[in-house]
Amino acid sequence: MTNPSTLDATGDLAAATAGELRISGGAANLTIADNIKPGQLYHAHFRGLIPTVGDENGTVTVRYKRRLHPLASDQGEGSIELSAHVPWNVHVYDAAAGITATLTALTLTSLSFDSALADTALDLPTPLGAVEIRIDGPVRNLRLRRPSGVPVGVHIVGGASHIHIDGQELGAIGPGYRSTAPTSPNHYTLVIAKAADRLTVTH
Repeated sequence: MTNPSTLDATGDLAAATAGELRISGGAANLTIADNIKPGQLYHAHFRGLIPTVGDENGTVTVRYKRRLHPLASDQGEGSIELSAHVPWNVHVYDAAAGITATLTALTLTSLSFDSALADTALDLPTPLGAVEIRIDGPVRNLRLRRPSGVPVGVHIVGGASHIHIDGQELGAIGPGYRSTAPTSPNHYTLVIAKAADRLTVTH
């Protein structure tokens, strides 16, 4: 049996003052984490399902070409580590599932998903200013955790079920749910533009 295909890619921090991560094509089984190694803008490792990876002027692009058949025994996996020495915008295009993001050492400027999102866990850093996390597609099984004491506002446009916010079970809620807006200048706002099922927000 041959070994599965792998890819390792690294970009230099060089003179970059900010970073942007763009992922497209249907990300799955992907870990995103902070990385404090000096001199590196990012380090990526993929096995099984290999995307194209590139970087230019602080923008890191990860493009999946195809997804495996949903019943395939090996769906591949990947990891991306981002430098903690620059602030980051993170954008995920197309439907995504199975993402684990541990970003607690980063300065996160924005985080967005432009399509459906499922089975995902987001561990966030302390925000500097108002930081929006936006999901433009339906959401299923999302856990969002931020540092203790950091306020978060939640806006769900399309209604939701099985919602837990800081230990409070909201159950099913109708369209247009909006929690109390945070008063602290340093806070998160979670915007889900469609419906959500099984959402947990905690610290």
